[in-house]
Amino acid sequence: APSPEEELMARERQRAIAAALKRLKPDYQEVLVLRFVSGLNHAETAKAMGRREGAVRVLQHRALRALGRLLEEERQRGHV
Repeated sequence: APSPEEELMARERQRAIAAALKRLKPDYQEVLVLRFVSGLNHAETAKAMGRREGAVRVLQHRALRALGRLLEEERQRGHV
C-alpha cells in the first residue's frame, strides 16, 4: 500500500494535470479525454470527433505537447 506521502503526491499530480487540461484548447481537451479518460482508441475517437484517424493522431500529439508545456511551467513555479 502506498504511504500517506505517496498518496498525497499522487493526488497533487492528478490535480495539476486536471488544472492544466482545463487550460488547453477545447479540441485538445476533447481528444485527451476521449483517448485517456474514456479509453477510446484512435478510430473510436475519430468517429466521436467527426475527424479522420490521422487527424486525431496529430491532434493528440499536439495536445500532449501542450499539456507537457503547461505542466512544466507549473513545475518551474513550484506548484507541482
